[in-house]
Amino acid sequence: MRIRHLVSALLATGLLAGPAGCGGAEPDPRGRLAVCLAPTAERPAGKQVRIEFRRAGEPVAGGSLPVGTVFHARIPVGADIDVYVDDDLVADSRAAVVAGKALYLRGEGCPEIPDTDDDVE
Repeated sequence: MRIRHLVSALLATGLLAGPAGCGGAEPDPRGRLAVCLAPTAERPAGKQVRIEFRRAGEPVAGGSLPVGTVFHARIPVGADIDVYVDDDLVADSRAAVVAGKALYLRGEGCPEIPDTDDDVE
């Protein structure tokens, strides 16, 4: 009976200590896509636009934001994601580079590293 309790206690301690570790593993940056649109004559800075991430034509994330700000969302690692702005295809994730904690598609004048710590998607 004591051995069963000891084994249970060791397993519970191991399971609790394992995930906590020293802060845990950082998430794979390829599992998040961030996009910042550069202002253009058609889409001036501050203009509100609808952005959508699509995989094989199906929406996986979307939102509304002003041009010149960063939108980010979780995506399946390794997935090819198309980026639409106001229903126009503007980019795809294959052109993104790792920057900080995300894959990043960055327009001219946008931040070098996207802020993805805000939990707003």
